[in-house]
Amino acid sequence: MSQTNVARYRMGLLAILAGAFGVYLIGNQRVSLWDRDEPRYAECSREMLRSGDWVVPRFLGDLRAHKPPLIYWCQATAMEVFGQNASSARLPSSVAALLSGALLAGFVWRYAGPQQSLWATFVFCSSALVIAAAKLCITDAVLLFWTIIGQGSLFILWRARSGHWGAVLAFWISTGLAGLTKGPVILVIHGGLLVTLAAMEVGSRWRSIAAWKSAIAWWKVLQPILGVLILFIIVAPWIFRVNRRAPEFLPMLFARAGKYASSGAEGHGEPPGYYLLLIWGLFFPWSILLPAAIVRGWKHRDDGLTRFALAATIGPWIVMELITNKLPFYVLPSFPGLAILTSAVLMQWRSRRVAVAMGVGMLALMAILWGIILPNIAVLNASRSVAIDLRNMGAGGETPVAMIDYREPSLAFYQGGGAREREEGQLNPDMAEDWAVITTDAWNRVPAAIRADFEIMAPPRRAWMYSIGGRWVEILIAHKKLSPNVQNR
Repeated sequence: MSQTNVARYRMGLLAILAGAFGVYLIGNQRVSLWDRDEPRYAECSREMLRSGDWVVPRFLGDLRAHKPPLIYWCQATAMEVFGQNASSARLPSSVAALLSGALLAGFVWRYAGPQQSLWATFVFCSSALVIAAAKLCITDAVLLFWTIIGQGSLFILWRARSGHWGAVLAFWISTGLAGLTKGPVILVIHGGLLVTLAAMEVGSRWRSIAAWKSAIAWWKVLQPILGVLILFIIVAPWIFRVNRRAPEFLPMLFARAGKYASSGAEGHGEPPGYYLLLIWGLFFPWSILLPAAIVRGWKHRDDGLTRFALAATIGPWIVMELITNKLPFYVLPSFPGLAILTSAVLMQWRSRRVAVAMGVGMLALMAILWGIILPNIAVLNASRSVAIDLRNMGAGGETPVAMIDYREPSLAFYQGGGAREREEGQLNPDMAEDWAVITTDAWNRVPAAIRADFEIMAPPRRAWMYSIGGRWVEILIAHKKLSPNVQNR
C-alpha cells in the first residue's frame, strides 16, 4: 500500500475518533444524571473529593460497597480539574470510550491492515451501546478500556504461543486495574474468552482429554504466578487500607457481588437469552449486519484474527447470559470482537456509502438527542431545576433536605449533598430538616394540622421517576414556617 493511502487511512481514523469523541461529550453537562446509578456514582465521587478520603467510598455519608474505588478516583479527579458537575463525572467514561476505539484501531491496523482498522473503529465507535457507555458516569466504559487491553494481550500471546513479556505485563496490569474498577468480573470475562477459544480449537474432538490439554497448553505463557503477584501489588494496598478503615466494607462488597451473580439485584434478574433479544438495539445500526458477520466469521474461523474475534464475542456473551443479574451494559466486552467481525463484512460490501451513512447518521442522531432534545424535556430535568430553586432559597450545599415519596438520588447531587430520602410519615414540625421535597400525593395525605406548619415555596413541578416503575409525580418544595433565613423568590 502506498504512503498516500496509508496517510489517508490514518486521517480517516483520526476523523472517526475525533467525531465520535465530540458526540461522546456533547450535552453531558445539560442532560441531567440518569436513573439511580449515575447520581450515586457522581455524588460518591464528589464526597470522596470533598472529604479527602480516597479509600472508603461513601454515598451521602453511608458506605457504598457497590464497586471498588477506581471509578470514583477517576471521576473525583475530573471534578477536581473541571469542577463538581455532571460533565466532569461523565468525562472518564467519554475518555475511556475514545481510548478503547483508539486501541482497537491500532490493534486491527497491525494484524489486519488499515482498511479493516478503519471499518472496525467506525463500527465500534458508532454503535449504540458504546455511545451510551461513553455518556454515562458508570463503570462500564472504563472497564471496557481495560478489557480491550487484556483481549489484545491475549491475542498476542495466543498467536505467539511463547513468552512475550510486554503482553504478559499488559494483560495482568490491565486485569488488576479492571478489578479495581468493577471487581473480579474481569476474570470471568477473560475466562469465557479463553474457554471458547479452546473449544473452537478442540472442535469435534471435544471428548478427547488430550485435545483439550493441547488446546490450553499455551495458557502457561500467561505466567499465572507472576500474574497473581501483579494483581496483589495493584489491589492489595487498597484492600488493606479499606479493611482497616471500614472493616465491614469488604464483606458487604463480596456479599453484593455474590447476590448479583446468583439473583437479580434491584430488579435486574433476567433469563438466558436476554442479550440475544437486546443486541438488535444495543449494536444498532450495525445489528442489521450481525447475522452476516457471525456466518462469515464462522466460515473463516481458520483465520487467526477471525477466530479470536469470535471467541472474544461468544465467550463473554455466554458468561453474561448465564449470570442471573443482567443489565444491557454487561455485554459490552463482546463489542470489540463484534466490531472486527462486522468490519470484515463491510470490506466486502458494495454499498459502502450506505454504511458510512449508517454510522454518521447514528452519531448525528445521538448528538441531536443529547445536545437538543433531552436537555429540553422538563420532566427529565426536574431534580436539577428543583435543586436550583433550593439553592436560590438558601438550601443548597449540605443543607438538610428531606425527600419524601420522591426517590431520586440526582436531587442530592444537584442540591449539593444534603438531600436524604425519608419515610412518608416523617413530614412534621419536629423533623430535623427545615426543608422537604415532597410529591403532591404525599403532601395531600399529610394531616391538615401538620401542613399548616409548612409553606409551599414553589409551584408543583411535574417529574417522571423512570427508575421507580416509570411513575409520574408532581413535586413540591416545603419549608417550616417558623424557620429563619428563608429567601423568598
